[in-house]
Amino acid sequence: MRKSSKSANYRFLKGELEEYSTEKLHSHKDHQFLVISSGISMLEEKISKKVQFGKMCAFIPAGVRHRTTVVGKKISYQSIYIDSFRMKVKEDRVIMFKMSSLSCSLVDELTLTSKSDCFLSACFDLFIRTVERDMKNESSIMTLITPKRRENVLLTEYIEKHFRERISMKELKSVIPYTERHINRIFSDETGITPVDYVRMTRIYHAAVSLIAENKSVVQTAFDCGYENLSVFYSDFSRFYSKSPKQFIKEMSQS
Repeated sequence: MRKSSKSANYRFLKGELEEYSTEKLHSHKDHQFLVISSGISMLEEKISKKVQFGKMCAFIPAGVRHRTTVVGKKISYQSIYIDSFRMKVKEDRVIMFKMSSLSCSLVDELTLTSKSDCFLSACFDLFIRTVERDMKNESSIMTLITPKRRENVLLTEYIEKHFRERISMKELKSVIPYTERHINRIFSDETGITPVDYVRMTRIYHAAVSLIAENKSVVQTAFDCGYENLSVFYSDFSRFYSKSPKQFIKEMSQS
């Protein structure tokens, strides 16, 4: 289901996705504000991936290549597209932030077609002011780096397939025949983190998805995602999502 419209100031697109927005990365000539109304998804850029859920909004500058991949069941979304001259962008990257209640209400109004042009124009002007303020509080949500170097791609592919199992440096050395020191160096040089940190991030990402998409307890989710120690799981979750698993579930249930 997709619905689109255009006014003098902006255009919008809203509907549902069950798999992905596009098969490959794409870009727009306009700036885009993407809101996931329900469900959980992964926003992919050229060099990174970020999970998106709840009242979080992604600001995607004009020309930035991206795509949205559905995680679990289908998602509902709203997108507002505006001319690039309406906003000055300092950084050429996606900014993920939590929208205020006012900004969320304005998005709802802007994606209705039954309102007058005068009313929508006023809503749009107010939306630009409020959302620019919201964007100053960028979310600390976890970001997964997408490596390009062949050896690092092999490592991340292996981790994605086996994150539920015990993964030590011994297993990683079986993927690429280098020393532990060399593996850590080439991976850190490109991603900024070690392979062991990437394992932990991958586990926590899938745990977050599982907590929303599946009816499992926090304890069962931790064990299913490869954790053998609950205190480590809680510590990692708080580190990467800036909230406890229960707080995360509560926030998602209210979105």
